Amino acid sequence: MKKLFIALFILTLSACSEEVKSVEYYKEHTTERQKMLEECEKKAEPLMANSNCSNANKAQASIRRMNTRGVNFSN
Repeated sequence: MKKLFIALFILTLSACSEEVKSVEYYKEHTTERQKMLEECEKKAEPLMANSNCSNANKAQASIRRMNTRGVNFSN
């Protein structure tokens, strides 16, 4: 019974986790990046606590650096 409970608990946790998207994904998908950054602000959790928050933030920072160098990377 205990093993069944543990198995169900792990299955539930794995079903709830969201897919982690890469920094490159967030660079290429402006709308998704903006949505994720807004969600991260609402959650008010540290960026490193959520991989998608961290990756969206890194993508945003990279785009800002490129734009200041004269390369227009955003849509």
